[in-house]
Amino acid sequence: MRADLPFLSFSLWSTGIAVLSLLPAGAAISTGWSDKLEHGLAYAVLAILLKAAFPSPSVLKVWVFCMLFGGLVEVGQFFSPGRQTVFVDMVANGAGAAVGLTLYAVWSIKRRQRQL
Repeated sequence: MRADLPFLSFSLWSTGIAVLSLLPAGAAISTGWSDKLEHGLAYAVLAILLKAAFPSPSVLKVWVFCMLFGGLVEVGQFFSPGRQTVFVDMVANGAGAAVGLTLYAVWSIKRRQRQL
């Protein structure tokens, strides 16, 4: 069961991002933080969970997946009442994913060093 925890976490997080991002503007939940910070944090966590669930793919492949997922969600917002597709949101998604993957890489290196 423990081996499935990263996959379950990734699945729930990505579903949460999609659902919350596609809610009509009036029903959207706001933290009160900057919209771009929300995007960055959400995609940093997404990238970390994806890499934990699927350690084999390269960092670049995980980042590309996060960008494609974010792009699809942004396009989906075009069809959600009161929402719009914003290119800068995709940039924030990519930056967040890059930060998340950097943190994951640092954590992985430190973890390996402790095991030696």
